[in-house]
Amino acid sequence: MLARTNFLRSETKEFVPQIHAATLIGREPERYGFEPADAVLAAFDRVSVPPSTDLRRLSSAAGVPTDTLRAINPALIKGLTPPGRAWDLKIPVGSTRSVVAALASRPAVAAAGVSAAHAASRKTDVHVVRPRDTLSSIARRYGISLGDVLKWNSLETRDRIKPGDRLRVAELRGERDSRAVR
Repeated sequence: MLARTNFLRSETKEFVPQIHAATLIGREPERYGFEPADAVLAAFDRVSVPPSTDLRRLSSAAGVPTDTLRAINPALIKGLTPPGRAWDLKIPVGSTRSVVAALASRPAVAAAGVSAAHAASRKTDVHVVRPRDTLSSIARRYGISLGDVLKWNSLETRDRIKPGDRLRVAELRGERDSRAVR
């Protein structure tokens, strides 16, 4: 048996029998005294919510219990949707209208998880490059294309960015309108 050899560290040796037992029980739970429960699939709808949406604030504004939102969205461990892109949030069936209304009337619901520095940079449509930022990660964070970041900042794909650089992350107001007139 592998657990009895010197090939594995002691902490790993302790898990090998446990993993093996879990595999055996999973294959035949009745044989080991377990009664598998029938999986009950909860019915839910999906709503696309902005990055960094706080489930507590959303539940309060929409009248949906926080426990329910957290139970049907177990991937959101900290009660926030991921930053940088919209998230398809699972919501109880029939609550779509109230959730959408809460999102429309309360922009603070979505901004709860955004740091003050990040929120300030979003107001000015400028991102200050931090260590380990890449052009692609910045584009993802703001939900824009890499091509737009390159174009708005007159960069080439091979150009390097460094901490402290300031990059535009939104089209200048009027730029889109002037293109439409041409």
